[in-house]
Amino acid sequence: MKVKVSTTHGSSDRGLIAVQDLEPGEPILSVPFDKVFMSEREDDMDMHWAAGMALQLLRDIHVEKHEGSSNKRGLWISMLLRTGEVFTPLSFNETEVAALGDPFIIAEVQLMQICMRDCFQALMEEADNRFFTWAEFLWAVQVMTSRCFFEASLGGVHLAVPGVDMCNHSMNPNATVQIRHSTQYCQGRGALEEVCDVPSSSDDVNAGRNTDTGEGSFFELLAGPSGVSQGQEVTISYSSQAPSEFFLLLFGFVPEGGTANDSVTLFPTLQDMAQAWFQMFSPKDADCEATLNSKVSDVADIVGLPGNEQSVGRLNDQLPEAGTATLDSFLELVVNKYGLQPETFDRLVVTKEGIDARMSEAFHVVNEAMLLFQGSCLQEKAGRGPESNAGLRCNKFLLDVCKERLSLILGATAGATGAVHGTGQGVTEVASRLIVSFRQRKIAILEQVISQIENGR
Repeated sequence: MKVKVSTTHGSSDRGLIAVQDLEPGEPILSVPFDKVFMSEREDDMDMHWAAGMALQLLRDIHVEKHEGSSNKRGLWISMLLRTGEVFTPLSFNETEVAALGDPFIIAEVQLMQICMRDCFQALMEEADNRFFTWAEFLWAVQVMTSRCFFEASLGGVHLAVPGVDMCNHSMNPNATVQIRHSTQYCQGRGALEEVCDVPSSSDDVNAGRNTDTGEGSFFELLAGPSGVSQGQEVTISYSSQAPSEFFLLLFGFVPEGGTANDSVTLFPTLQDMAQAWFQMFSPKDADCEATLNSKVSDVADIVGLPGNEQSVGRLNDQLPEAGTATLDSFLELVVNKYGLQPETFDRLVVTKEGIDARMSEAFHVVNEAMLLFQGSCLQEKAGRGPESNAGLRCNKFLLDVCKERLSLILGATAGATGAVHGTGQGVTEVASRLIVSFRQRKIAILEQVISQIENGR
């Protein structure tokens, strides 16, 4: 063997260490596909891929333990069991989830947790699956999310590769992976991207065969362009493009120093931006409703729609008592007026480099929708209307939103710290390390953007 599993330098984490000098491009591990743990194709899945793979793993463990059957991945399974706890936000309790501070990552974690709980409940409806607990299922799911590659060219399958899965991530990796048939193709985005033909069916891949050539199929770990020195840890890139959330959610860590694509999502959709504008600057009184209703007949002409009773009637139907749906109706009219697609403005962010280039156009769309929505009502309220320059310019709006978000995350930081120091809120030490590391990335971005806006850069 050219590598061994050992604790990495200056860490209690385990990884692959080179036991000899490795030349550039030299194969380090070559794993036949009959040893690779593979999910179903995306089109064939009836539940989340990680839940399906967790079920496979738990079944193999059950057979190995209770039926004495020799499994072709028995050594790998034994190693997984010795690894012990795997900790990602799927294991967070409610207090730990809230301590993340960012509302959009909180929502993402909650959705993942609900999804896995639903998968578990569905599995428990079948008597054959009642040999494992929720805790065991959650462990197996996190084993899969933290170890798998994604292979789009085989129909969207996830792969856990014994041996190769011990490689830790680095932003400057000294190794890479590839799948070898008769022609080679290499991974990208921390997983795999196709650059050649693939076997005609997943059964052939699972059997380690390529029907076109008769040659075996192997998942390989290769030394990078500079090679690997004896005693050096062998590392790969889990992703060169993904933000810190990707690492936090799937792998249970945040890269030191963050990633090149770290960002803070201010508005997941254009509707979210409009709602933030409305909540931040709208006067809260009944006069606006009367003003709004008096302007409905003018809206069709303003946005260039046919000025007939049908248009006005349709618009009236979209104006309920609550504000949100009404606002969305005007927003849709403005988007249509300019021939835009709402998804053009999905996930509006700020980064270390500054403000999303789409933000200004999105703001102008929202601002025009507000003119229609609230009309002169806002303008009469001490200069707070959409046409006022006293606080509603795009940068001022974004500054307020960024400060509000920073305050939210800093408030969560204080809560998490208090919990760790014994207030009984239930934030464990391992969760606290993850949470603090993640929040530091968000805080740094927001503070930098706030400084840029305030200094006029």
